[in-house]
Amino acid sequence: MSNPTYDYIIVGGGAAGLSLAYQLIHSLLGDQSILIIEPGAKDHNDRTFCFWSNRPGPFDDIAYRAWHQVRMINADSASTIDLRDYHYEMIRGLDFYQFAQNELAQHPNVTFMRGAVDRIEEGVEGASVLSEASRMRAAGFSTAASGLRSSSRIRPAIITCSSISRAG
Repeated sequence: MSNPTYDYIIVGGGAAGLSLAYQLIHSLLGDQSILIIEPGAKDHNDRTFCFWSNRPGPFDDIAYRAWHQVRMINADSASTIDLRDYHYEMIRGLDFYQFAQNELAQHPNVTFMRGAVDRIEEGVEGASVLSEASRMRAAGFSTAASGLRSSSRIRPAIITCSSISRAG
C-alpha cells in the first residue's frame, strides 16, 4: 500500500474545511498539495451562512438573499434604516458546497477523498491520517484544530474540521 504525501490534509469537507481549502488556494500557499477527506456527500442544504459585508466578496454571486436596509419596530414606532455601504447576505449551504467543490476541482493540486478518518498519528517527520482504506502522510507545518492538541515541537499539516480520535 502506498502512503501518499500531501502538504495539507483537511479532515472534514463541510463548510469549515471547504472554506479553508478555498482560502489556501487563493493565498501564497495556493500551489501546495491539499487532500480533503469527507465521509459523506455534501449534496443537500443542511444550513445557511449569514454575514455582514461592506465590499464585494468571492461569494456574492451565490448569495441567496442580500439586505441593504433593516426595519426597526418597537411599541411606538417603526423605521427603515439604510445600511449605506453595508449589506447582510445569506448563502444556502448547498450553494456554498457546490461553489467551493467546483472551484477546488479546477486545481490539480487539490484531491478529494470520500471516507472516514479513524485516527491521526503524529511523528517527528510529520503526521499520518489513517482511514479504513489507506494511510496518508502530511509534511510541512500548520496548526491542528477542532479538538486536537498539537505539541509545540510537532506541528502536523493536518487541519481537522470534524471530530476524530487521536493516537501517537
